[in-house]
Amino acid sequence: MREEYDLKTLKVKRRGILPNLKGQFPEQAQLKITIALDEDLVNYFKAEAQQPDTQFYQTQVNQILRQAIQQK
Repeated sequence: MREEYDLKTLKVKRRGILPNLKGQFPEQAQLKITIALDEDLVNYFKAEAQQPDTQFYQTQVNQILRQAIQQK
């Protein structure tokens, strides 16, 4: 262990509403979470995200989940 740490370079995991979205459209605010998914699912969405003119894989997963609840 180090005797001293530079706290300015420390990365802090935040939970809850993203700071830049706080106070703006709370019904649309996104939460940053940790979730466990099967490796093949993550690989699929990451591969899709590599295609031209596609969104980040997290956004794709969000849209698929939204479609699933709207169809219910």
